[in-house]
Amino acid sequence: MYEEWNKKLDAEIEVLVEGMTELVKIASIGNKDKFKVAQEAFEAQCRTESMVRAATSLLSIIHSLKLVLLLSDEGQIAARRDSAAIRFQERAESARRVATESLELLLNKREGGLSSNEWSQTMQLS
Repeated sequence: MYEEWNKKLDAEIEVLVEGMTELVKIASIGNKDKFKVAQEAFEAQCRTESMVRAATSLLSIIHSLKLVLLLSDEGQIAARRDSAAIRFQERAESARRVATESLELLLNKREGGLSSNEWSQTMQLS
């Protein structure tokens, strides 16, 4: 896919370069009859039309490349997804720690100051 776009880019740029070169050659001032002037005017018009088509094609290719970059940057999307998953896991672990600490405090108050481990052992013995 990228090779095709490179070939298209090269071809369109070549058209622009050749067209500009020919326009500069045509623009030379000298002794010219009306037929030669008309012929060069027609050639200049044809060259400029092909250059405009090439420039339009280049703009289209640029637009397509931008869309590909924006929409299918899988590496960046995966990195964002992984980062979000890590942040979620960290928040879940933090919430788990807070819940455990709160439960231990609650159990200590209910059982007269026993820690959750001591309370568990007491419950197992009874």
